[in-house]
Amino acid sequence: MFMPRNAVSENAIAQGIVPSLGHLRTTFLTLHIAGGLVGLPLLILTLLFSERVPRQPALINFCIAWVINSISYSLSGLSPDPYNPPSSLCFAQAAMVHGAPPMAAFATFIVVFKASREQSCFYSHLNLSRIQIWQTFRDPHGVWLGRSWTDTQTLFITIILPYIVFFIFFIISVVLQDRNPEAVSPGNGLYCTVYIPFRGWSVPMFSIVMLALMIGFEVAIGIRYYRSHKRIVTNFPLAPRTTSLGLVVRITLFNLYLFVTFCASIVFLTGKRNQSWPFMVQAALPLVAFLVFASQKV
Repeated sequence: MFMPRNAVSENAIAQGIVPSLGHLRTTFLTLHIAGGLVGLPLLILTLLFSERVPRQPALINFCIAWVINSISYSLSGLSPDPYNPPSSLCFAQAAMVHGAPPMAAFATFIVVFKASREQSCFYSHLNLSRIQIWQTFRDPHGVWLGRSWTDTQTLFITIILPYIVFFIFFIISVVLQDRNPEAVSPGNGLYCTVYIPFRGWSVPMFSIVMLALMIGFEVAIGIRYYRSHKRIVTNFPLAPRTTSLGLVVRITLFNLYLFVTFCASIVFLTGKRNQSWPFMVQAALPLVAFLVFASQKV
């Protein structure tokens, strides 16, 4: 069903087609477990059940998408031998890691887009001098139960879209794996994947497009904040205009990691998979997401 480690040619490894990263397996799994299987589930429970935290569907959906992403990449951890996992487990993981990154990228894009849109509405209608950027995930009216059908339908579509993306990539991968079973391999020592050209460019390209859009919206958020802040300073010189240091640190970390992930996606797209740092950047994404959103003030 799949190509075990001893069937992967040394020439392919030498060329970087199949990297040998088994020595990083513990670090890789630890990052996914800490962020995606421990941190984010705790954040989801807090968002769902804490009376002090407003329910934020886009943020909850974002966390769920990244939990699924970490589950996908951690499946091979169930096998004691990373290079020879059960064939059914390897096949399932190869398909899931084809769909999980696009799903997580799309869910993150929705969060950034929603933040940008609601920040724009906030400034244009209220024209206030201070705003907690992370509070823009809330309903601007503070009510969820009284939405019209159109709003409910929009919310449903927003929530379901990342999983549609996952399903599309997952099915494509299953079909390709079924036609090319010899290309399914745990050869990199971290997880099972399918080594075919489509897998090599489709996921990185989709991620690059999503990341480019997110970076664009983040720049727009920054410009909008600067202009509004400048307007308030000019019109109301006595108004308080300090910015939370914690907020600045979280936004800086979020944007910095967006850029680093963008660079890692470019490396994946070029096919230079013999470099280990893009895999570690990828594995740390759920942990960074947890640190950014779990550290915000309520």
